Amino acid sequence: MRASNIFLSRFAKKGVGEQQATISGISIKTIILTLVTIITGAISVAAGMRIITVEGFETLEMAMPLWIAFGVSVFIGMFAAMLGLWIPKIANVMSFTYAIAQGIYLGVISAIIDIVFPGVVFMAAGATVIIFLIMLLLYRNNTFRNINLVYKVMMAIMIGVFACSILFLIMFFITGGLSIPWYIPLLISLAVLIYASLMLVMDFEYAVSVVNAGLDKRYEWVASLSLLITILWIYVKALRILIILLGNRRR
Repeated sequence: MRASNIFLSRFAKKGVGEQQATISGISIKTIILTLVTIITGAISVAAGMRIITVEGFETLEMAMPLWIAFGVSVFIGMFAAMLGLWIPKIANVMSFTYAIAQGIYLGVISAIIDIVFPGVVFMAAGATVIIFLIMLLLYRNNTFRNINLVYKVMMAIMIGVFACSILFLIMFFITGGLSIPWYIPLLISLAVLIYASLMLVMDFEYAVSVVNAGLDKRYEWVASLSLLITILWIYVKALRILIILLGNRRR
């Protein structure tokens, strides 16, 4: 197993626990958190579909339960993610909190989107699984030997996406309503998806570094939470790309 200096330098001053973290422990926790998210999301989708089909969206009041669930889950999810990543002592509780909150959030979004684009949710989920497996296979085959180079590529993508976003925002205000071709958001979304996919490599490297540094079991939850955040991010970006493509076909 490899361990990048990026992470080992961060762990240098941390103590070694009696029960050390393992790759299998991180894998099991990641699977558990993913299942919690999927189950919560399925319940949220079912509840959202019931509200949509039974009550409809004729008035804002009828849609209010969905928007409240959406807003609350987003806030709780962000709060839980920050605490879980930075405070290992409560990472287990925050990981489950994040998984449940994101399940609700993604369930609401998926329920609404599936009405407009039937089947796109399953396509995005399938794409997420494929991307995860491909990146894991590439990592295990030592394709990403230079983690520092991966990090630099990610920074270049992030700077490029940020610069393009700022440029389009400025042009929008200058022109009073810039009409952006459909392929521009698609290209930006693809760039972000590549960034998120490379983030999986950093998550894998973090997990290996946690094990190699001999950190205790609490850091398994931190590594698992980080992986879950990236996996769900990939799902959201895959969903957006599919919506752009399907929406353009309907024009």
